[in-house]
Amino acid sequence: MEYDIKQLQSVQLSLLDELTRVCSKYQIPFYLAAGSCIGAVRHHGFIPWDDDIDVFMYAEDVDELFRHKDEFGEGFFLQNAETDPGYTYSIARLRKNGTTLIEPDEADIPCHHGIFLDIYLLYYYPQKRLDRMLMVYHGLKRNILLANRPPLNHGRTVKAAGNLLLSFYRNDRKRHRETERLTRLIRSYHDTEDLVILYGMDISFRRIISYKSKWFGKPAIQQFEGREVPVATDVDAYLRCRYGDDYMEIPPKEKQKSYHEFVCVSFTEELK
Repeated sequence: MEYDIKQLQSVQLSLLDELTRVCSKYQIPFYLAAGSCIGAVRHHGFIPWDDDIDVFMYAEDVDELFRHKDEFGEGFFLQNAETDPGYTYSIARLRKNGTTLIEPDEADIPCHHGIFLDIYLLYYYPQKRLDRMLMVYHGLKRNILLANRPPLNHGRTVKAAGNLLLSFYRNDRKRHRETERLTRLIRSYHDTEDLVILYGMDISFRRIISYKSKWFGKPAIQQFEGREVPVATDVDAYLRCRYGDDYMEIPPKEKQKSYHEFVCVSFTEELK
């Protein structure tokens, strides 16, 4: 559907500003990530055709953020599976009340659907190969159980495997207990040399991208739409690892488009 990308970016900036306010008050570090980070480094703001904001935050810092969830202004809602039982993802989101942003695979999910900022959790990645394999398996299993449906867009085999897994967890209480157990296992590693994101395009059934924990120490600062924002300590190393050595190059015209598809975008509040 068509929508005003500038207006969408404006709402997302208000989310970023509110997150920054609360995190600054309680000294909770976060890092602008993914395309938002490229935008900060390459454009000093949004990539012109980008329509979302992503941040990274250590898992324990996300816990601290949720302890202060009531600090967010009335126009905002901090979302995870505990604050919104209908929500089915392992990442957190900061939502703008009174707005709507729905992607195709979310249309039937009974949760808060406001315009959002994504908060991806950084987990410590174990050093032993077997432990790494188990952690990836635990992460993928938890994502399926939280969603309570097989992975989309991964082919028939993966869909069949997801349905088989879910057949053992038809009871909501059993499924909830298992997701809690998997979360404890995922969080059992501390202060290792590597980090992972167990959600989104960083992880699949064939590979996972890992980052050096030294890249995510004290945040560096970049300009983003006229404000200072935190990015990875070694932002160049992070972006080269995730996007390749040519991340500073502007892509050809035919690739200058968002990868998101929205079935509903609604702005019903006056932007402030």
